[in-house]
Amino acid sequence: MNPEQVALAQQRFSFDSFEPSSEEWAYYIERFECELAVFGLRDGAATEPARRALLLSKVGKQHFRLLVDHFKPRAIQDVAYGGSRMRFRRKNESVMQFVNALRGLAGKCDFGNALSERLRDQVVIGINNVNWQQELLRQFPSNAATLQQVEEAASRLELAECQLERLQT
Repeated sequence: MNPEQVALAQQRFSFDSFEPSSEEWAYYIERFECELAVFGLRDGAATEPARRALLLSKVGKQHFRLLVDHFKPRAIQDVAYGGSRMRFRRKNESVMQFVNALRGLAGKCDFGNALSERLRDQVVIGINNVNWQQELLRQFPSNAATLQQVEEAASRLELAECQLERLQT
């Protein structure tokens, strides 16, 4: 089938969207394949893009979204993990801003149930202040602390440092 014939078949092709309440997917695809055959769009390299485009355009909005989301390339988890592990608190960035930035980065990772633990650990690792880090490690020597506890302790350290600076000026 030449490109002009494929384009003409695509223009004339008419097919209903998939309705799972009235038909199983296997039967829908079988009917779709029959309809493609009627229009001469049989399997083959020349017709493959047209067949794919027709299916995606006819399947319906909801199922189109499911298919696109299913086949969308996912970020390599090690890269996403690395991005969150490499994030350190920036100069003049508050603890709350730092934790919110970590939460944003963690959204790209698949931490699952370990999300709070990973964030807690990265707050301690990435706090970017040796004195604060030592104090956090002194207060929380084990993994028993929650993210909220570490976040509150880091915020108290930040507040104490601000108050100390005011006293010294």
